[in-house]
Amino acid sequence: MKSVLLLFSLFAFNTKPVSLLVIDMNGKTPPRHTTEFSMEQYLSRHFPIYASDLKVVINATVQAAKLIDRKPPCEAVDTIAAAHTLIIIHTECANGKELTVRYVTKIEEQNFLCDFEVLKKAEDFRAAQEKLIDFASYLSQ
Repeated sequence: MKSVLLLFSLFAFNTKPVSLLVIDMNGKTPPRHTTEFSMEQYLSRHFPIYASDLKVVINATVQAAKLIDRKPPCEAVDTIAAAHTLIIIHTECANGKELTVRYVTKIEEQNFLCDFEVLKKAEDFRAAQEKLIDFASYLSQ
């Protein structure tokens, strides 16, 4: 029994810290790597992406820009899964055709969701695409 408890404690306390990329939602500072992320950081306009998911998130961002090029219909909601991050593209037509793009990352270790609205009610779809491509470049820094 003692050996089982010892083995369990080795696995429970020997987990690797998770590497995260923390993004400034205002885009004023370059992304930085960390092993911890708190709700306080999120509330101070920082957004996490798992470092291991970075290439997938960048590719999904480019895919979202291409999706916008197809001019989604009114009241459409598209999602692109990028490992721990989900990209949500919402098109609405109440006040003209508007596009909102959100990123949602689930932080498994603390069991909370972080939401980042990259585009909010953008009417110029070409400018929205450019902003997403710029965001993908920002992530690549």
